[in-house]
Amino acid sequence: MIAKSIGLPLGTYLSMCLNDLVNRRVVHFSTPGYMTPYMERELAKVDEDIRAGRNLSPVFEDADDAVAYLRGKLK
Repeated sequence: MIAKSIGLPLGTYLSMCLNDLVNRRVVHFSTPGYMTPYMERELAKVDEDIRAGRNLSPVFEDADDAVAYLRGKLK
């Protein structure tokens, strides 16, 4: 199922994995990341803030300006 989803025949995928194991002594494990409903709601809030121009920091010319902004000394 996973091999099919990335467009590889299962045999090709297994051969690639075995070659990595034998030749490079490498085994890869990974799972796709899925967002939880909570994360989707939070990201929707962030998207709305970006569209509305809220809760965004300004662009800084240098690191000193960024530190001053964080300390509340730069508007």
